[in-house]
This record gives sequence, structure tokens and C-alpha cells, in this order.
Amino acid sequence: MVKRTEQFKHIEGVIKSSTQIDVPVKIGVVGDSHAGHLSEFLSYVGRREGWKTTLIETHYDCHLPIDTQYQLDKKCEKYIKQLDEYPVIFISMFYSLKRGIEPLPRVTPREFFVEDFDNRFKAFVSHYAKTKKVYVFADVKMTSRSPLRSVYLDNLGLGKYLVPIQEMGDTTKTNEELRQVIDGIPNVKWVDPTKYLPSSYFIDGIPIYSDQDHLTNFGSYYMGVEFHKHEQLLQPEEVKQLYEK
Repeated sequence: MVKRTEQFKHIEGVIKSSTQIDVPVKIGVVGDSHAGHLSEFLSYVGRREGWKTTLIETHYDCHLPIDTQYQLDKKCEKYIKQLDEYPVIFISMFYSLKRGIEPLPRVTPREFFVEDFDNRFKAFVSHYAKTKKVYVFADVKMTSRSPLRSVYLDNLGLGKYLVPIQEMGDTTKTNEELRQVIDGIPNVKWVDPTKYLPSSYFIDGIPIYSDQDHLTNFGSYYMGVEFHKHEQLLQPEEVKQLYEK
């Protein structure tokens, strides 16, 4: 998995340092690079709620380790064994890309298309929800261009010539369709922290996206701060149960 959260290093100081909590990792984070860019979000919220996660990195062929017969894919055995170690899993993916819903911010988007994604995704979630608590995260919106282009051209005095950034596609619709796909599966919770991101794609002049569909570390952190003001990802009793095991 490629993490796309390190592309704007000079704003890292904006993220407030905080002492890590001393608890074991009990939550596995799975998916593609759209799981990776949640790192600062999960770090912030986890510190406040008392839990830790780890990102399970895998080859792109195993982002969704379910074959076309809705069975665990044998070629993903190593990845599957890692998943089995955690009583809770968080799932986040670039759903629009996997589903092939255009427009998409890729030159060759069909390379990333997953046949029958919705049914295979449901099978994936259902399988692990039999023995674990599963949290599925809504995806972030896509943008018509990278906000970093604005920063670069503003420094040259050329930013005024850029067309304003707009949303690409309809991620809200995609998220709702995926939410309906998994709706009703026991032990599964849909989580949407993306509603706490600003529509401007900037905060005090700092971009929250590193490209057209990945958050910067700062954007991920900001989303965590705002989410924690209004919501609880794991309830206190859930955290207690998690660490009693």
C-alpha cells in the first residue's frame, strides 16, 4: 500500500505533538491508500479514546481479499492471517475507483477496477463481522485538481489564473450506495468523518489534500480533531471490552 500523506512536509509542525498512549494494538486497518491516509485521524482519535491501530499493508491484488466466488482469496493468505490477529478491523478504500465510477483522477482507471466489487465487498465485511467488530469508513471527496497546485502557483504569483477547485464526481452518492450494501450486517458500523472537512480544501491557507483524492497528514489530523468534538468512534464500554480480552 502506498501512503500518500508525506507530500507536504513543511506543514507537519502544525500537527500538535501528543504523548502516545501505552496500550496494545487491537485494531487492524485495512484497504488501499485511502486507509493509509487516515493515519493521523486514527492516531488522534485513538489517543483520546484509548485505543491503538496498525495499518496492514498489502499488495493491491489483496486490497479486497475475496474472489469472484465470494470466498477468501488463497493468494492473499498472508494478509488474511494478519487480519485474524485483531478483534476489530477498520476498512477504508477508494470505492469509486474500485467500482469504476467515472470521472476518476487516474490516467488508466480501468487498471484498478474490481469486478463485482459491491457483492465481494459485502462478502468481505460479512465474513469478518462473524467474529469481529467491523467499522467501514466513508471515502473522501475527489477534487478537480490538487490544492498543491494552488500553493505552488501562488508562490509564483500565478494562482489567480487557476480555475477554482471543484468536486470531481459524486462521492456522497458512492458512499451512500456502499453504506446500503453493508446495511443490516451485524457487528458492522458505518463511519463518516469526512463531513467535518471544509468544502474549500484549505484551512488557513494550508491544503488538506496532497493530490486529488488523498488527505495530507494535516488534513487527516484536522478531520480527527473535528470528529472527536462531535462523535465517539468507539464507545467507552467498547474500549473496555476490547482491552479486557
